[in-house]
Amino acid sequence: GATLDGQKAEMTIKVTWAPGKHMLFFNAHWSQPDLKSLGSGIFGWDAEEEKIHTSEFWDNNVYHHRHFTIKSEKVLEGEEFAGVITDGKPIRCKAAFRILNADEWTFETSDVVIDGQPQPGGAQLKFRRK
Repeated sequence: GATLDGQKAEMTIKVTWAPGKHMLFFNAHWSQPDLKSLGSGIFGWDAEEEKIHTSEFWDNNVYHHRHFTIKSEKVLEGEEFAGVITDGKPIRCKAAFRILNADEWTFETSDVVIDGQPQPGGAQLKFRRK
C-alpha cells in the first residue's frame, strides 16, 4: 500500500532482472480512488556517472526519467530531468527514496516545476510491503 498526500493508494509492482543482471525491469499497477494506471520501466547503473538511472512509462501518457546518487545504504537522492504529467505538461523536480526498514520506504519530490512554473510543496509517498 501507499499514501500520496494523505490519500490511500495501492501499488502492485513486479521487479525482475534483465538477462545478465545489468538492470531491473518493473511492471506496476497503481490504484487510487480517482486514478488507475499501468506502468513499466527500468532501473540501471551508470558506472561512469556513478548514478542509478530510471525510466518509467504509464498507460495514461505519463513518463518520468530520473537520476539518483547513492547517499547511503538507505538513501537515494536525485532529480527528475524529464517527465510529463497526465495533462501533457512537462515536470521537473528533485526526488529521493528513503528506506525506513525492510518493509517500508518513502519517495519524496521537492522543487517541483510544472510547465515552467514552480509549484508549492511536493509529493510524499509512503510505501509498505504487504
